Amino acid sequence: MMNKKETQEALTVVLEGMDLPAMRRDVTSEGNLRWLLRNIMVRNNNHPQVSEARSLLKTLLRNINS
Repeated sequence: MMNKKETQEALTVVLEGMDLPAMRRDVTSEGNLRWLLRNIMVRNNNHPQVSEARSLLKTLLRNINS
């Protein structure tokens, strides 16, 4: 199981290849994580790692709220 920093780093790597606004790539911001979870599928629904990105987003958000 990855710690928070490792999860953030993994998510950053996955997001590099996706079509997302630069300002939303800061994965240390809870607001950006929530925005990404809601909107990542808009321009990236065919990206091969979109499921992995959503899983990492959910993990980070779950850990923030616990």
